[in-house]
Amino acid sequence: MKEVNNLFAIYGAQNFVCPTCSVYSQHKWYEIIEKENKDIYLDKGIRVRGPGYTPFVSSSEEAKRRKTTGFLDNLTALSVCTHCNKPAIWIDEKLVYPKNISVEPPNSDMPEDVKKLYDEAREISVLSPRASAALLRLALEKLLPSLGAQGKRINDMIGDLVKKGLSPTIQ
Repeated sequence: MKEVNNLFAIYGAQNFVCPTCSVYSQHKWYEIIEKENKDIYLDKGIRVRGPGYTPFVSSSEEAKRRKTTGFLDNLTALSVCTHCNKPAIWIDEKLVYPKNISVEPPNSDMPEDVKKLYDEAREISVLSPRASAALLRLALEKLLPSLGAQGKRINDMIGDLVKKGLSPTIQ
């Protein structure tokens, strides 16, 4: 079994878990540079208009000017997943799109109203961890009754589930 080294998206890394498709895959990197407004085609037919995208070039002169990440002093970059062919946009070495990068998707048997809250918490987790935690608390509050928990407060409902056989370490 292959060891996964980069679980999260890392600026300049060649392999990591794609923030769009959640597959550990190779990523092709492009610097966003100013060019004429014309259609530019990347690998597999991705078409962009406006700023140009240039793949990593390793000439010895450019290599001297590159940062340790392998890019010029450019603040904006694009990585494209070789599995899903979807782009990720980076500004100042931080991932800005897509946003939900470090949280697993909801379980398929989760109730729909809880899934909506969970997905919303995933989307804002990078922007506001505290707001995300508040949404997850609400999701848990809605999930517990569907698991058979009785009580008015979350602590009471979890305590009820422990009495019914849930591991006390979860409490």
